[in-house]
Amino acid sequence: MHVGIDLGTTNSVLATFDGDTMTVVPNAQGEVLTPSVVRIDGRGAELVGRRAFRFLETDPGSTRGELKRLMGTEERLRFEASGRSFLPEELSAKVLASLLADAEAVLGYRPAAAVVSTPALFELPQNHGEEPAELGRRGPGGVRGRSVVSAGGGGSMCCRN
Repeated sequence: MHVGIDLGTTNSVLATFDGDTMTVVPNAQGEVLTPSVVRIDGRGAELVGRRAFRFLETDPGSTRGELKRLMGTEERLRFEASGRSFLPEELSAKVLASLLADAEAVLGYRPAAAVVSTPALFELPQNHGEEPAELGRRGPGGVRGRSVVSAGGGGSMCCRN
């Protein structure tokens, strides 16, 4: 079973390919798109995806979206209520971990390897930011044996003459 993840700026999605059929894996809410949003409240409780998205307008100091725009920078995103701060890569890892947990619930096992697409316009520092925190160290994301490919490059690999 092959796993592909589009860890997007606005939304993220995980799909599997068994050599014959591609299947988009729904999240815990039954949706195929997971908002790339993280919330950390004053007690340190973390919400990811749609549950976090609901707080973007009402609690912006504890909720962050569009994480990938800062990928590859040293800018830390602060969560006011908890007093904690994270690099964009660390927050993207939380989105990835959520996608993988949803996949495990549907598939019955946690994918150990994945191909992750990055936006076609990402520059090298941003692409390199994808690797360590999100995928490389079986850390927060929990995936080993990964590939990071630009969306344009990934699309071209699927085309046949």
